[in-house]
Amino acid sequence: MKNYYLRLLIDMAATPDEVKRAYHRLAREHHPDAASGSAARFVELREAYEVLGTETKRAQYDEQRRAWAKKIGAFLCASCGTANHVRRRPNLGEQVSCAACDVPLPLDLAAAVLLQKQRLVAEAARVVDDVGAELATTAIDLAKAGLQRLRRRWTRS
Repeated sequence: MKNYYLRLLIDMAATPDEVKRAYHRLAREHHPDAASGSAARFVELREAYEVLGTETKRAQYDEQRRAWAKKIGAFLCASCGTANHVRRRPNLGEQVSCAACDVPLPLDLAAAVLLQKQRLVAEAARVVDDVGAELATTAIDLAKAGLQRLRRRWTRS
């Protein structure tokens, strides 16, 4: 899922004025008419501002990101909004940091274990979906082959 907070280089707790200022600053910098401008980057900035610049869209986006992070077993950084996967259990007293902004994540051992379980369940569901689709395709192919054999037998009789 796209991280609009990182695109605008703002904190998740940024006020609407801070969002607007960040967008205008980056839009001037990356405008296609500017010397170092990029049309693709400008479009990305505009897309981020359209969502984060409106209170209702921003609330919906934040809720969708939280649900998405929970589904994939990730922990959202409160600062930059990056979804962090905790690959192993942290040792007692060990601090886990965000992969993007290096801010310490408020993650205890119980939360890390829960995130790992959620990630494993999501991966298992993905594998089951893939295997189930392959099994269904194989079953259809076998059924078609069986029907063709039956048709040949009936036409010979």
